[in-house]
Amino acid sequence: MSHNDSMVSNSSQSMTDAVNQTGIYQHYSKVSELYSSEAEVLGAAIRLILANKGTVTHKAIIMHLINQLETTSDVVQLDILRGALEMVVGMTPDDSGF
Repeated sequence: MSHNDSMVSNSSQSMTDAVNQTGIYQHYSKVSELYSSEAEVLGAAIRLILANKGTVTHKAIIMHLINQLETTSDVVQLDILRGALEMVVGMTPDDSGF
């Protein structure tokens, strides 16, 4: 592994660590295996939002998922995105666990 690969790996690991430490991610990571695809979508959304904005909010996740819904035509992916959106909209910061 070159020095640059090591830097990218460390940067990716730092981002993963940062995402894993967010309260929102910790909340959604508890989702059962039944919703593993939705959890993956949420994890990816949180990583992207965190990288772009430095902080993650429910509103940012909702907006990201809506944008993905509007730009995706794959019916399976649409179903996963809808499920992920329902999870985010169904849980609010004042729910227990936040």
